[in-house]
Amino acid sequence: MSSIKNKIPSIVAFLIVINGIIIILTGFYPFLTNYLDGTDLINKPLIASLFQSQNYNIGISSIAYFVLGYFLIVIARGIFHRKRSSWLSAVCILTCVISINFFSDQYDMLFYLHVFELFCLISSYSYFIQTKNFFYMSYSHFMIILSFVLSFGYGVFGSYLLRDDFENLHTFLDSIYFTIVTYSTIGYGDIVAKTETARVFVTSMTFFGLASFAAILSYFISTITTRVQKVVKNLKIEGFHMKNHIVIFGLNELTEQVIEKLSIDRASYIVVTENHGNQNLTTNSNNQFITGRYNDVKIYDDTNLKQAANIYLGLRNDADNILALLSIQDFFEEKKYNKPNIILKINDVNNLAKAKKLGADEVISPVSLATTQILKSITKTSE
Repeated sequence: MSSIKNKIPSIVAFLIVINGIIIILTGFYPFLTNYLDGTDLINKPLIASLFQSQNYNIGISSIAYFVLGYFLIVIARGIFHRKRSSWLSAVCILTCVISINFFSDQYDMLFYLHVFELFCLISSYSYFIQTKNFFYMSYSHFMIILSFVLSFGYGVFGSYLLRDDFENLHTFLDSIYFTIVTYSTIGYGDIVAKTETARVFVTSMTFFGLASFAAILSYFISTITTRVQKVVKNLKIEGFHMKNHIVIFGLNELTEQVIEKLSIDRASYIVVTENHGNQNLTTNSNNQFITGRYNDVKIYDDTNLKQAANIYLGLRNDADNILALLSIQDFFEEKKYNKPNIILKINDVNNLAKAKKLGADEVISPVSLATTQILKSITKTSE
């Protein structure tokens, strides 16, 4: 049963992608059926045709549907990677859409799909533990992509609607070709505006489209460059090739002493820390430091966690150590890997039983050990 639940985020992500595509097509379907069936628009200015009573809702709704569909597809990626912020966004959007359909008495296929997705998301809340998605898309990148898609659609559909005002523009494919050539500033001159309306439209295309086209090119170039740099960096990381090594989560006073001892013994280990600020630690060719979060699945791959001999969870807070334990256990259960020995540090002795119950192979309490040692010393001295 748990293995099925583990797959719920992937299933829901796939359904949300399909949902987003359907919503986009639903938004454009009325638009296409109204304008791409041979209706003559020569005597209708573009702006007036969009805002006339019978077409206003179609135009506005198409944009809203397109934005909603695109946003759902973006959220689906976060759902797939179990990002909690994406889970919250999806739940809010689906709840609003279901409420609107319910009060409007619109019980179509999408309504039941939304209900099913919402039920799956709520029932699998505990599996969304990622606080930072390693395929992170910033708000600025999201707006760059969205502005390009909208401006590209504006150019394609606008030029097609005004096709009779252009020379050599007859088909939908011609509109796509004309938009790309215009936004890329190539300008072959094989398609030319014949009327004043068309020239005004091309001017507005240039005004809105050039910036977004340049921004999207820069975005993709920077993304590709970053990915190449990461690949090159990963080639230098020994974690991928380590076997039977020790993975240490957390860098503090206690783990620093452990690391010093392991370095003296020339043991193979990797330290995962959110901020590696201590450069004075003894290091050798068999160890390294990786910056990342304890619940980041990419870190598990970078440290080759599946072939580690021991995992030591030495984070400062008991809550973080317990969450790290649950995250690592979910990783091994989902991938069906053999789980290595997991050693968990607990500060509060009241949490010892809880940590053992959750599945840690060994639970160590520095406070308890120190107390035991002090008692031994006191008892020995009194004798």
